[in-house]
Amino acid sequence: MSVRYFDPEIALDNDTCVTIGVFDGVHLGHQALLKKTVEEARARGLKSVALTFEPHPLALLKPEAAPKMIYDLQKRCDLIKSTGLDEVIVIRFDQSMAIQSAENFIFSVLVDNLKAKVVVVGEDFRFGNNREGDVGYLKLRGSKLGFKTIGISLVTDGSKRVSSTLLRSGISAGNMADAYSMMLRYFSYSSRVIHGESRGAELGYPTANLIIDDKLVIPPNGIYAGFCFIDQEFKVAAVSIGIRPTFDDDNKLSFEIFIVDFTGNLYNRTIEIFFVERLRDEIKFESVDALMTQMRVDVEQSVEIIGKLKV
Repeated sequence: MSVRYFDPEIALDNDTCVTIGVFDGVHLGHQALLKKTVEEARARGLKSVALTFEPHPLALLKPEAAPKMIYDLQKRCDLIKSTGLDEVIVIRFDQSMAIQSAENFIFSVLVDNLKAKVVVVGEDFRFGNNREGDVGYLKLRGSKLGFKTIGISLVTDGSKRVSSTLLRSGISAGNMADAYSMMLRYFSYSSRVIHGESRGAELGYPTANLIIDDKLVIPPNGIYAGFCFIDQEFKVAAVSIGIRPTFDDDNKLSFEIFIVDFTGNLYNRTIEIFFVERLRDEIKFESVDALMTQMRVDVEQSVEIIGKLKV
C-alpha cells in the first residue's frame, strides 16, 4: 500500500468518520479506536479515515525525548488499514503544524479537508499548539460545526494501561510475551538482507544479516526464537542480535537470522522477522566448538517453540 499524505488543497469527496493519532505499534488501545471508527462509519454511511503523523511530534518539539519508533511509516499504515479502515492519511509534522492552533486544526483539517462528521479519539487526546485542545474542546466545537466527538476509554492489559511507551519498553526489555499481549500479534522487524562476514556459513549455520535502523526499536542483545515467510512459505528462524563476543568484533552490533530448512540467496531482499520468545543472553564462549554446540541447542529450541504456534 502506498502512503497517502495530507494535501490541504485537496478535500476528500465523502463525509468521514476520523480517528487521530501516531498509532505507533497499533496496539490494543489503537485497535479499539480503529474498530470504533469503522463501526461508526459503517453505521452512518461515512468513509472511515485514520489521520496519523510523520515524524513523531516529539522529534520536532522535543528531540531529546523523541522515542524510537516501533514500526516504520509504511508498516504502521499497513497495520492501520488492515483493521478495515477505508483510508490512512499522513500529516507531515513540521513547524507549521506544530504552531497550528487547536481551532485552526479543527477548521482546516477536520472540517474543510476531511469533512468529518464523527471524530473518534482516546480520552487523553491532546492537539494544537502547546497541546491546548482536548476531547472536551473537540466536543464543544463539534456541536457548533456539525461533527460528533467520541472519546474512547483507555485500554488496559490486566492491571496496566496499554500504551506505545509500555509496548516499547517491553520490546526493549526482550519481553516478547508482554509485547504480544499488548498487540495480539508478534512484534516484527523488517529489513534488507546485506552481506556479512559469512561466519555462520563456516559454522554450518548460514545467516541472513539485516540492516539495523537506528530510528526503530529492536529487542536487546540476545538469542530469540522467531519465524518469517520466504516466498509466502512459513519458516522457523533463530535470531541473534549482538556483538558476537566470541569473535571480538570490536563491539559492532549485528542482526542475524538463521532460517531453518532454507537454502538460497536472500541478498538485497527484504525480510520481516517475527519475534516469539527470548531464549538467552548473548555470551562469550571459550571456544568456537562450544558456540556451535549452543547454536544447535538454540535452533532445536526455536523449532520446538515455533512448532507449537498457531500462525
